[in-house]
Amino acid sequence: MFETTHDVLTQLGQFALVGFFLGFLYDLFRILRILFRHPKLIVNIEDILFMPFAAFVLFCFSVEIGLGAFRLYYLLSALFGAAAYHFTLGYLTGFVAELIRKILFAFLKIINKIAVQPLKRLFRLICQKITPLFGAICRKSKKIAEKIRMPLKRQRDIVYNNSISNMGGVGGEERSVIKAKVRKKA
Repeated sequence: MFETTHDVLTQLGQFALVGFFLGFLYDLFRILRILFRHPKLIVNIEDILFMPFAAFVLFCFSVEIGLGAFRLYYLLSALFGAAAYHFTLGYLTGFVAELIRKILFAFLKIINKIAVQPLKRLFRLICQKITPLFGAICRKSKKIAEKIRMPLKRQRDIVYNNSISNMGGVGGEERSVIKAKVRKKA
């Protein structure tokens, strides 16, 4: 297939735009990393997930734009587009994201001073006032429980055929009895 210079330059420009777009998408991960600190493992996982996505996008564009043929200058053009984004708008978005993070944390500190700290003091004061009350209630309930404690009923022995069956006794032991009547156990 014969390609004119115009076709090659158009493809270079299109892949540079794809690289610019991929640089922007990667920059979204960078902005999230600036706003919310990530552990290194999460950063590595994000990078590992982004690379196959970028490869898939480049493959799809090479199939569509390059008519099924992948050329090295497609990849170089995409890298150039990503680098162009990183060194132009990438610096600006990084600066803006860092500025937003600083403003957000300053705002949260102000909210903490205005709302959270007074609420903490209020709850601490309420707990200091309520704690003795609950202690007194607990002591009174223990005294009341001791006063109303009722002893359990005594277990009865039942006489049957001149032997006592100890109802509820251990192992169902039997003892011989001289008297043939029901009596209370002492």
